[in-house]
Amino acid sequence: MEKGELLDNSNEDILGGIKSAISRGETLKQSMVALYNAGYEKSEIEDSARRYMLGKSEEKIYDVNYKKLKKDEKKEEAKVTEKKVDLVKEEKLNVKKEDLQKSEKQKVFEKQRFFESGNKEIKANQKFSDYNFSSKSSRKRKIEPITITLVLLLVLLIGILVSVFLFKEELVTFFNNLFG
Repeated sequence: MEKGELLDNSNEDILGGIKSAISRGETLKQSMVALYNAGYEKSEIEDSARRYMLGKSEEKIYDVNYKKLKKDEKKEEAKVTEKKVDLVKEEKLNVKKEDLQKSEKQKVFEKQRFFESGNKEIKANQKFSDYNFSSKSSRKRKIEPITITLVLLLVLLIGILVSVFLFKEELVTFFNNLFG
């Protein structure tokens, strides 16, 4: 092993120690003092601290570039989404236009049919009862037998009620003689 390799390995150990101390919440200065007290040389500690700081600045540079890329990607996504929304709106408008054109064509066709039929009156199919009463059978109503029976029964009961009021005294004496 050469001397340069040993320095690189020790610098890697020192750099790892600095990262570890900082991740635990210590400052860079505190971690450097701790490594010096552990027996590492001051120049190696300073070199590793510079490398750590250089790595941090590179990370910041990369992080800033990464954030810019993310912003650009989000802008592109927003543009694509906006284009999709515009396409959907345009398709809906086209469908509405087609529907209007179809309904207009249908109206024109119906008008043509009306004029071709010699202006004959076209009757619509009614879904409710016909109020014309044109047939003779619908004018003349039949009286059903049940209606006649009920009317006769009503007349009979009214007659009984009237006779009870008129002949009240005679009925009382009749029932007294019968059961008494």
